[in-house]
Amino acid sequence: MFSTIASQMAMVLENARLYEEATQSQKASRASQEKLRLTFQFAMDGIAVTDLNGPITEVNKRAVQMRGDILAFCSVKFAKLALLPNTTSY
Repeated sequence: MFSTIASQMAMVLENARLYEEATQSQKASRASQEKLRLTFQFAMDGIAVTDLNGPITEVNKRAVQMRGDILAFCSVKFAKLALLPNTTSY
């Protein structure tokens, strides 16, 4: 009877440890994602993210400033974007 209680207590303690580990990992992941988001958003360089097929899926504010309207980026392949004339004057 005591061995059953002891093994159940050990399981409870292990589950608590695993829960704490998972919680810490999630916090670290959220902090890392936020850091990456802020770096992307406030970068001084224009950044365009593409999927594996080439269409641009996301751009930062600087890329919009460099190339104009963000809607123009939808479904444009990055290779074609480089050929577009720059309509923004500095």
